[in-house]
Amino acid sequence: MDVFLVVRALDANYALIVGAALKVRFDGGAPIDVAQTSTVGEFEILIPPGTSTASVLVSKKGFWDGAQDLTLTLGTPPSIAWNGAQTLAARNFEAHSRTGPDFNLVVNMVVMQLRDAKASVDAVVSAGGMSYLTPQGHVIRDLDDRILDPSGKGWDQLKHSKTGGVKPTGKVYFAERGHTPKLFAIYRPNGMARSFQVDGGNPQHLPIPFHLFFHPHIPAHFGETPYPFGTKYIDLIARYLFYPQVFNIGKAMVNQHHLSPDPCVFAFPVGHIREWFGELAKQTNLLRFFQEAAYFLQRMDGVSYPMQGVGRCAISAFSAGAEQLKIMMDTPDAAFLEQLREIYAFDPYLPGNEFSLCNAFGAWLQKGADDRKLRMYTQNPSWYGFAKQQLPSATESSGPENAKVSDSSAGTSLLVPHGTFWTALRDAIPKPWATGTLDEPPVVWDDVHSLMPALFMSHARKKGQLWKMP
Repeated sequence: MDVFLVVRALDANYALIVGAALKVRFDGGAPIDVAQTSTVGEFEILIPPGTSTASVLVSKKGFWDGAQDLTLTLGTPPSIAWNGAQTLAARNFEAHSRTGPDFNLVVNMVVMQLRDAKASVDAVVSAGGMSYLTPQGHVIRDLDDRILDPSGKGWDQLKHSKTGGVKPTGKVYFAERGHTPKLFAIYRPNGMARSFQVDGGNPQHLPIPFHLFFHPHIPAHFGETPYPFGTKYIDLIARYLFYPQVFNIGKAMVNQHHLSPDPCVFAFPVGHIREWFGELAKQTNLLRFFQEAAYFLQRMDGVSYPMQGVGRCAISAFSAGAEQLKIMMDTPDAAFLEQLREIYAFDPYLPGNEFSLCNAFGAWLQKGADDRKLRMYTQNPSWYGFAKQQLPSATESSGPENAKVSDSSAGTSLLVPHGTFWTALRDAIPKPWATGTLDEPPVVWDDVHSLMPALFMSHARKKGQLWKMP
């Protein structure tokens, strides 16, 4: 009886991939290059009699290597098992007969562009330069649906309630890629990952919803900070995801997501000072990232055989990050557009392209009936007006100090104009202001601009419709 080791090299969608290579060690011996069978992505080698262990290494250019140690029992019938822990790249193994008395021992390996980066990030945090890189129990100004109160004074110009400082209960992962953007911070709410046939339900019918956010250009003062594991880049994650909701301190985006009754995975790519986000914003590449992230998260959560695919998706951008929204809208991919349900723009900055980008949003909305949503939050009357035009049957309401909001079943457009609205807010707050809290008001345009995603992302997400149970 001959027993063959068969290794299948798969992508995150479990399709056999082109261009992979395989090396195998039997019982700790020298690595053997294994030839591909007539099936692309499938490799086969005869296991020497008496062999008890094997180590496989699958490689492909542009992807991280996938390795797994195996225990082999060459009895009748033979069997296969993990030798030690099941690695991130390993999906499952099989044992079945082939022609005559012979057998195949099969291992399926998923070759990915993502790998766990927690150790590298922790090393930067340990070296100092930031306060923390974990969710905290911040107080958040949680905005009401209609946002504006015409008779409100100070912060009450914005209809809101203050949360009680509840600490987010989900988990944060860090994923590394070999090309820009090379680092992603990913917040996963509790209850997202489901094991196969959990409670009699098939997790294939519980796809994972995603929201990915594009930050503005990396500032010049980052200089030659090592990318992506330099203090300034890791502090960028801290300021956007974890630091308190203060205009020049942080945006508490994880906390804002935690408030939402519509849970989703939140992905924060860390851009490079020169390459920014590389080619990520193209629709095909965004879909590929979400597909790999879905597999990555399930394996990181201990699901041995991930079955949840990509669900509904939202894409958002702040300031010059709107350039990435334009790239996305200019590179259509039918499979991605099937998943894209929501777009959020926080004080976008894209001179000369306001009208064309909003028209592209409108064309996208029209193809999705009431199932697609656009949210625009801006100080700029042009952005407000162009976005409003894309919202069919929008109802406009006036707020204090020339603020306006337009709402329809297709989304929201909010104008909180620079100048009068924010000056009134500042002047209505008793002095002296409490340093280091959100009650210290913004005083110049940059302060207001920086505050936009810190205030309004919770509104975008609480009105979201990404997580839909079957």
